[in-house]
Amino acid sequence: MMRGFEHLPEGWQTCIRVFLQSVLDRSGSRQSYESYAGVLLRFFRTHHDPDAVTKSDVLAFMQSPCTSRRNHGGEASASTRNSRRCTLTSLYKFASEFTVEGGKPLYQKPLPTQGLRNMKPATNHRVLEVAELERLFAVIGEGSVKALRDRALYMFYLYTTRRRRELASIQWGAIAETTIIEEGRARPAVIFRYRQKGTYRTVKTQEMPRPVYDAIVRYLVAAGRFDGMTATTPIFVSTNPWHATRMEPLDDNYMNTMLKGYLEAAGLDREISLHALRHSAARIRYLSGQSLLSIKETLGHASIQTTFNYIGALTGVGDPMARTLETGAFAFLGGH
Repeated sequence: MMRGFEHLPEGWQTCIRVFLQSVLDRSGSRQSYESYAGVLLRFFRTHHDPDAVTKSDVLAFMQSPCTSRRNHGGEASASTRNSRRCTLTSLYKFASEFTVEGGKPLYQKPLPTQGLRNMKPATNHRVLEVAELERLFAVIGEGSVKALRDRALYMFYLYTTRRRRELASIQWGAIAETTIIEEGRARPAVIFRYRQKGTYRTVKTQEMPRPVYDAIVRYLVAAGRFDGMTATTPIFVSTNPWHATRMEPLDDNYMNTMLKGYLEAAGLDREISLHALRHSAARIRYLSGQSLLSIKETLGHASIQTTFNYIGALTGVGDPMARTLETGAFAFLGGH
């Protein structure tokens, strides 16, 4: 078990250990496990008796300053406060069903988070116009292995509108050539498999636009890796010699850091996040004729209002819209 809970009663130590393992088993994400554990470590550092925790304690914790390197000491955002509340709610619900000696639940009181509600995060659906995207990719260029890697990665992200965690650690074996039947006609295609956020245990399949596949191959060839790729080899790895020899997948947070450097070099707003590329691509797809209902279904949104809020993305095995974009809005990225 992660160190830091030894001061808690033994039953709570066991409960937290089992709870965190359930988070890992359910999500399949080590990052989710560490996120939950980090919140609990910080909270119980000053609350040594979990049974005595009150709603006021939780509220004070939700409002406490950030401890992350990026915003250390700064005001916690609505998303951070919501994450703290949800983590504690999940633990206490789990403890309410976690039986100890005698068959009784470990926690037998009303939840200390009861009555606390999620805050509504401030939304900033910033998008890049096609001309701005062209400037961005012009700055990235193709003059080095790193540039080829980043170009392929951001093309992958922009074309498919997948989330960064879904692409950062993707392996070579997730890509396959196949035949897709559309309107009674067969055509060769490339597809890739990924695990979608929120449904990690379910493997999704989507078409990989040919320009993206070609860009990935160019990057791997330039890096001298193409012939040695196996099914379990990560596609996107660090170009740092020490890290590259370990073949560890590119950190998804680093993808965002890299983007900010390129944005600054292109004279664009550094505060634009990687997720803005997803918004941008979704908006361009919508304006290029993709139906909103189709976008909702392929994204898996429960409400079409969610999709409407930022004009979601297109998913699915067959992706004819991607081929339209190859010669349309994304023509500046190059084709076959």
